[in-house]
Amino acid sequence: MKNELFKIFDGTEKVEFSLKNEINYPIIMSELHYLFSDESGYIGESRHGSIAVVSGSKSATKEINDFIKKSLGEKTEIKFSTISSRKHQEIAKYLINKSIEFIRVNKLKICVIVWDKQDSRHDIPNRCDIRNLIIMYYRVLRHSIKNWSSETNWAFYPDQQTSIDWGNLINIVTLKQISSKEISSQTLFDFFNESIFPIIKTTRELDSKDFPIIQLADLFAGIARTSREHSILYHKWRLMEDSKTNPSLFPEHDIDIKISNSKIVKFEILHHFYEQSRHYRLGINFSENSYFKTYDPSNSLNFWHYKPQGEYDKAPTKH
Repeated sequence: MKNELFKIFDGTEKVEFSLKNEINYPIIMSELHYLFSDESGYIGESRHGSIAVVSGSKSATKEINDFIKKSLGEKTEIKFSTISSRKHQEIAKYLINKSIEFIRVNKLKICVIVWDKQDSRHDIPNRCDIRNLIIMYYRVLRHSIKNWSSETNWAFYPDQQTSIDWGNLINIVTLKQISSKEISSQTLFDFFNESIFPIIKTTRELDSKDFPIIQLADLFAGIARTSREHSILYHKWRLMEDSKTNPSLFPEHDIDIKISNSKIVKFEILHHFYEQSRHYRLGINFSENSYFKTYDPSNSLNFWHYKPQGEYDKAPTKH
């Protein structure tokens, strides 16, 4: 794994390559940029799924990867879904602070896409969550790349996910080559109308234990999904916390609910993230629906809640 680490984070030299296909693309000279990703809740009983993509130059992503590895100490991995102790909560808050520091100076961008498995797109018989995950990956990868320079070369490193053929996904992202029998092109490609294609040089699954920057993607995927999935409960918890610091003789809402300790730990992480993003004016809003949302998709920190584009926009089904 040390050799693998060296191959991925081996400096910021220029790279030169071209796609091997029928189209003759010019060779582009640019600093290599990286995409790291992880997902949350796309299968199982969770109502919402999410994918987070952390992107930046090789040098910037190496810097934050090294920082996270040092911060974790003896603990090799931290997952948002399993955070239940104050110690892990403090680590998560620390990583949020550091990532925001990078985002503010444009060294890092984070895009999270969230989808509702009970909306008109997904509430269909025999839905295929894996193929739908591929479509959502397409959307968030294209958007993440679009937010950087058009002349940037890319390498994509997702967390280990054996259900996806990453090579085919990258062919879709770079060339939009996909069989109409597999997925409707109208469904898949309605969001963008680009005239240029990104060049992704390398795609390889990585173990988040060895590359903790993927754990950062997991953290933001969990924050976005939890704020959406448990928006009502999170909103009530916030009201409860406000009433403790600013008690009222005549409260408008009589709140008396039970919340598990593990969920309170996560809600406190969400609140810390919101306070930090609001302090630095990163464009994250606590919407009228009581979940985090970005209204400007060009933000370096983007929470994108996907909505069906029309009656034609349906999730793929199992063969």
